[in-house]
Parts: sequence; structure tokens; C-alpha cells
Amino acid sequence: MNSDAAAAGAGRKQAIARRSVLRGLGAGALATGAGGVLAACSSGSKAAPAASSTSTITLGYISPFTGALAGFASGDKFVIDTIRNTPVYAKGFKIGGKTYQVNIIVTDSRSDPNRASQLARQLILRNNVDLLLTSSTPETVNPVAVVGHQAFGEVSDPHDKQELANALHNVHYDGMCGLLNFAAGPAPGVAIIPPVGVQWKATGGGRFPFEMRVVDNTLNPAARLGAHLEPTNP
Repeated sequence: MNSDAAAAGAGRKQAIARRSVLRGLGAGALATGAGGVLAACSSGSKAAPAASSTSTITLGYISPFTGALAGFASGDKFVIDTIRNTPVYAKGFKIGGKTYQVNIIVTDSRSDPNRASQLARQLILRNNVDLLLTSSTPETVNPVAVVGHQAFGEVSDPHDKQELANALHNVHYDGMCGLLNFAAGPAPGVAIIPPVGVQWKATGGGRFPFEMRVVDNTLNPAARLGAHLEPTNP
């Protein structure tokens, strides 16, 4: 076996072992209520531990800590601080004789859907996160979910940065604010959505009493109007 083949085989084993750990870690993160999890890796395969006795699991978390939607993230800091104060976070945990440290990278979407999608790309490419998490409202959750799902769904190896970069440059979807197309520009890997006006409306029944609907698409005619703008305090 040549050196290149050996290196590739070792990389695959490490990735599989890492994915096995992440599946268990993801369950723990969900139990704390930190937010919705987009698991990039979910294989249940087992492999021999790598030579190193320690490794780091990096979690990327995106939430609207500031801006108009900040109220929805009011409890996030408490939850994250609680997680960081647990013995597992401070000392790591052992699986198969190997110790895994946990690192949580917390980011603020500023209640902006465009920034939320950009942060998702940054956490994937620059920070090499193993799990991408987000919470709060659909305005900032959906862009993160779509970017993570499309990017990781298109690659064969989630740890291949170049393959991920290529996938991220081609992410596009049609959401409540219209088309978000990173392949169309104005620069490679950049997408801009003109703003729309939205308002919470009563659903009249069902699981949720209110939902957010587009009431003004003057700057973005591609976004479909869902309701009329009405005064909330007549």
C-alpha cells in the first residue's frame, strides 16, 4: 500500500470514529434544549481510536441575540452557560479510551436571515464545526438549516473543506423572503435577499396560535404576500 492510500484510509477511519462520537454528543445537546441540531455526521459505524488520546468536538451555535428577534433568544445564554459549567464540558468525556473535549462557538445572527446563512457558511468552512445548531424563529433558523442541509448533503466527506466550499457556492433555495442563490452572485459564494415586511398573524387554530406572514414586498416583489398589514394596537 502506498503512502497516499494509507493516509486516505487513516482519514476515513478517523472520520467514522468522529461521526460515531458526534451522534451520541448530539443526543446530549438535544436533551439540554440548546436548539435544533443539524447533524452533519450520523454514522453508527465503529472504528479503532486514533493514535492521539484526545480530540475536540466543535459545535457551532447561531441565535438572534440582538435585533428585533432577540426576545426569542432570551434564554439561550443561560442554557449555553449551564452546558459550559457541566463536568463533561470542562473535563471532556471518554469513549473507547479516548477523551473528547467540547468547544461551543456562539454567534449572533442579529435577527438577519442573510447574516444567519453567512454565519452557517463561516462555521462550516472556517471553524470546521462538527455539529451546526440554531434556534428561535424561522426567519433565522431556516437559512441555517437550508445551508447546512444542502452543503452536507452534496458532499461525500464532510471534512473535505474544498468539497464543502464548492457545495456552499451552489446553495440556492426559495424561502419566504424569495430566492437565495449563492451561485448567482454578486460574487462567488455571496447571496443577497432584499428585505420584506412581516407581521405575526393569528392562525385561528392548530398547534401554533400565531405565524409570521409577509405583508410588504415593495423591495422584494419575488416574495409572496401572505397577509395585509394591520395595526396591532388600534
